[in-house]
Amino acid sequence: MNKKSIEFIDIVSTLIISATVFLLPIFFLTNTTESFNLPKQFLVILSVLILLIVFGLKTVIERRVVLNVNPLNLPLGIFGAIILISAILSRNRFDSLIQTMPVVAALLLFFHVVNFVRNRKNFSIILSALVLGATASSLITILYYFKIYLPFLNIQNQFFNPLGSVIQQLIYLAPVLIFSLFFLAKKAGFPKVIISTDVINVYSFFINLLSSAAILAGIVLIAYQIIVLPNKPVLLPYIYGFQTAAATITQDAQRFILSLLAGSGYGTFAIDFTRFKLPSFNLEQDIWNLTFSFSSSYFLELIATTGLL
Repeated sequence: MNKKSIEFIDIVSTLIISATVFLLPIFFLTNTTESFNLPKQFLVILSVLILLIVFGLKTVIERRVVLNVNPLNLPLGIFGAIILISAILSRNRFDSLIQTMPVVAALLLFFHVVNFVRNRKNFSIILSALVLGATASSLITILYYFKIYLPFLNIQNQFFNPLGSVIQQLIYLAPVLIFSLFFLAKKAGFPKVIISTDVINVYSFFINLLSSAAILAGIVLIAYQIIVLPNKPVLLPYIYGFQTAAATITQDAQRFILSLLAGSGYGTFAIDFTRFKLPSFNLEQDIWNLTFSFSSSYFLELIATTGLL
């Protein structure tokens, strides 16, 4: 009885994780103050809360806690602890904690996958959901570019994409395409070409082939939008990102040690930029009136918001 219950719980966990990674790149809401990132954060947090409940039930049934050793457990655990400490010590604690909780939830989702998805079949289901979600995201972007819209009147824009930013969508799609290409190469027996006669393998191969083609087409379109079209994404020049990071951890005299070690608080870069931007920024003709919520790179943003730790 316990064995069947545990197997059922494992299936439920796999389905929850699969649904999460499938919906993540395509889930958005049109009736919230922020249509893209906020709904995705709610999705991850809700999924993790459900998974924690499921994990609690499994622990009660098994009467033990089993954790798998993984080389990423320690660094990601330390990273989560640092950004949480940074948020708690922040001047803007409430805003920082709001930005930190989705990241902590994402880390917990990773730990759940690593520790509780223990067989190849379930893991393959999750990877398939990841690839299909990225494919759907890519197809939506392509369809919108050719003015084939979803039935939502307030988002009928040729340059709409379900991640809200072409840069973020490119960052999301590129590694998924690499995963899918590795899968195709393995199935084909690359560098030797092997023709499989197994029906499941054939279907799996062609699904990944079509998905890879759709994701690649989406990446090409995104690159075209970034390089050629006039509505390019506006990024903070690297010199200002570097200067803001250095100033945030060295020029806050009232809390110098805290700022040096733990930064201003995870997710509060917009405040750092407003406080420490150089006067020369006002001479930038195209961006002088903009406030940037993200730095020039994630690395520089982490220096500013979480310090040297």
